[in-house]
Amino acid sequence: MQATVTEIESQAMRLTPEDRALLADHLLASLSPDPSVESAWVEESLNRLAALDSRAVEGIALESALAQARNAIR
Repeated sequence: MQATVTEIESQAMRLTPEDRALLADHLLASLSPDPSVESAWVEESLNRLAALDSRAVEGIALESALAQARNAIR
């Protein structure tokens, strides 16, 4: 018997936040087999990290970032 998306989602929601993030990363990566997309994301991540390290930009607390994201999708 094949699991439905709803059943898989229910199982995934029982994972730790870290494991859900890893699963989400794997699922998203499977949607774009183009390696140049992954390379672009790595480059962007490194650029953002460098900007944080040099204090060219200021980070915000995770809770604030999540609240902003939730408000943006409402």
